[in-house]
Amino acid sequence: MDDSSKKTIYQRMLEERFYLYRPWIPICKSIEAKVIKSLELIPPVLDIGCGNGLFASFSFNQKIDTGLDYDKNAVEEAKKRGVYNEVRLGDAQALPLKKDTFNTVVSVCAIEHIPGLNDVLSNAHKVLKDGGRFIFTVPSEEFGESLFGARLYRFLGARRLAKRFAETKNRKSGHIHIYSPAGWEETLRGQGFRVESIDYIFPKEAVFLWSFFHSLPFRIIFLPFRLFRDLNIKAVDNILRFALKALLSGWVEKRSGRYASGGGYLLIIAKKYRTD
Repeated sequence: MDDSSKKTIYQRMLEERFYLYRPWIPICKSIEAKVIKSLELIPPVLDIGCGNGLFASFSFNQKIDTGLDYDKNAVEEAKKRGVYNEVRLGDAQALPLKKDTFNTVVSVCAIEHIPGLNDVLSNAHKVLKDGGRFIFTVPSEEFGESLFGARLYRFLGARRLAKRFAETKNRKSGHIHIYSPAGWEETLRGQGFRVESIDYIFPKEAVFLWSFFHSLPFRIIFLPFRLFRDLNIKAVDNILRFALKALLSGWVEKRSGRYASGGGYLLIIAKKYRTD
């Protein structure tokens, strides 16, 4: 039996059948998780948009003080995972938490979906202690153009269709806020934050592979495995798991860093400073 401590995050994610039969998800989520895991999160810590806690079980080195999500079912599931000391039901646009409570607020691929961005940022600022850090990931302005479909259209010379494809994918993914690093810095400054660093993560070739795995051609190729998914046959699970690990473990691991340019997501670290 493999020592789990020696497995990469990508390999560990494939132990979960939810990820195994949705193989596009661990491509991006393992990259995000490794980056988050490398950061120092000074407690107490709040996780905005914690979901059901599955991702958190791979991405944090410590038990998180408070998780928050607006989905009641996700909150109940997150409570059972034991990743958080407490999980609260609430809206990030109106956090039901006291001022100056946390040293760190983290949010992984969540705030781009929330309409009231300024409300989210001002609430994060409110619950942070002076000098506390807001650490979050969001899709970058390069996400759409890096997708399999957009790159295919550009290869065929159909640049207008490529742009439309990228815009449509962002819209269907619920990406309301897509800004450049400069745009994020300006927005955060307006809410009382000083940006410490903005790095690209999830490099373009990883976005390309993720989106290919999400495309119709791959879904057709993958259909036999999807048909077996609900039958819960361990032999099929093991074959698929072995194939994905053999093909992609090393490839994904090499792309799990922070970059000065060229990535589908941004990792942003901002510090609260007093405005009064």
